[in-house]
Amino acid sequence: MIKRDRRKERIIIYTLIGVLILLTIFFLIIYSLPKSILPSPPTPLSIPQGCDDSSIQALWNSVFQTGSTGITIIKNNTLVAGKCAGYFAYKIAADEAYLLYGATQTTNVGNNFRNNSFGFAEKGNFTAAYLSLLSALTSIEGVPDLPKYITTSGFLASYVNNRSSSLSIADADSEFSSIFEETPGTWEVSSSLANNPYYFKKNSTSYANEKETKLNAEGVVAENYSYSLFEFAEVENATAPVPPCIQNWTIIGWTPSTCPANQTQYAVYNDTNSCNNETGRPVSNRSCNYTAPCDTDWNCTDWDPVICTSSRLQTRSCDDINHCNDTSDKPATNKSCNYTAPQTCTPNWNCSSWGACSNSIHTRTCTDINFCNNTSTRPALSEACVIPCTQNWTCANFSKCNSNSTQYRNCTDINACNSTTSRPALQQSCEYEAPKPASVWTIIMILATVVLAIIAGVAIYLLKTREKRFIEASMDARRKKA
Repeated sequence: MIKRDRRKERIIIYTLIGVLILLTIFFLIIYSLPKSILPSPPTPLSIPQGCDDSSIQALWNSVFQTGSTGITIIKNNTLVAGKCAGYFAYKIAADEAYLLYGATQTTNVGNNFRNNSFGFAEKGNFTAAYLSLLSALTSIEGVPDLPKYITTSGFLASYVNNRSSSLSIADADSEFSSIFEETPGTWEVSSSLANNPYYFKKNSTSYANEKETKLNAEGVVAENYSYSLFEFAEVENATAPVPPCIQNWTIIGWTPSTCPANQTQYAVYNDTNSCNNETGRPVSNRSCNYTAPCDTDWNCTDWDPVICTSSRLQTRSCDDINHCNDTSDKPATNKSCNYTAPQTCTPNWNCSSWGACSNSIHTRTCTDINFCNNTSTRPALSEACVIPCTQNWTCANFSKCNSNSTQYRNCTDINACNSTTSRPALQQSCEYEAPKPASVWTIIMILATVVLAIIAGVAIYLLKTREKRFIEASMDARRKKA
């Protein structure tokens, strides 16, 4: 009986060990699979934010496995949406060459503006004729016709040397990974590209700061020609480009306003389109008739009225006998005077508007324009008032964005004015982000951990059971002998 139990235990233990070995082999097989089998989005590249050499070198280093030391850079130093409008870089090593060509353009499709940054990274065993064309480049204008990619009919046969032997898909994956930093996607045989090469495509979309960005990547490896290509693109939404401001200069006057002794006046121009750019402002002048200085001679009438009235103002007129048309030294034509009120005086009160309410009282001033020096009939200078309640709202932070794409908060009026006319918004729209599902690797590792824990627990239980049975059998044997 004991031998039969031990045989069952051995079978269970060997079965568990076999399952453990099979799981280990399974994980090793998955780990050793090519990266192209596992899905991955395109890697964000260092698209040049300017046309300086360091930005283009940074892009090179994010595309190629080989470093940017010794590369030749050709560019046009023009920016589109803050990125380099056109650039080309290459490195030649014997009969092999690395090429990097890219550009940024703003397009409008259906009034949807996009900033398109695209590029081609190539590595091939090129003919001497192609390397000669490459070395002769001196400006960015000659670049677009030179770097041909694999869809161009006859390019491979004309400029790329043949391989010593054709490649398999696994060889293409290995070659691409040894040249470029990008992790390949799933390789296929293309029926639409010239020479039916191996290729893959990947794309992804991301959102940041209310801006949508799309990344596209495509890899190509020729089967019979020593040539590999990595094509990449970054597309992001953009605002409509601001049209250039065209200046419209018009003459609005002349300076100096009066003709100077040199008898020349200069035009004063104004840009009616308000381009805020002084470049291109015209300069013109005209001749004028200079008039020698004139000495004024003012003749003034007597002050009127002769006796000061309750208006306390006297006026007069003054004329220049020489008609110099210059009033800079003209005498005063009005002045204040001291008015003496008659003995029988009737007050005539003139009051200002009520002032601001303070401590439930507002005040004003009242003046007797007849200066009777009698305040018995003066209107009230103060009266009760009610201070208006000013709302003072304080708000909590918005809640997290819910599945309805809405955030909420509470607001309280510190002054308790019992009015919501100026209360801030209690809710706002937001962009809801659904919880990210666990990755495939995380789920696999959790399941593997649970299985291994169960196997270990069963093994420990069986070992303890076996030991207990062995002890019990030994004790039974001793009892029988006794």
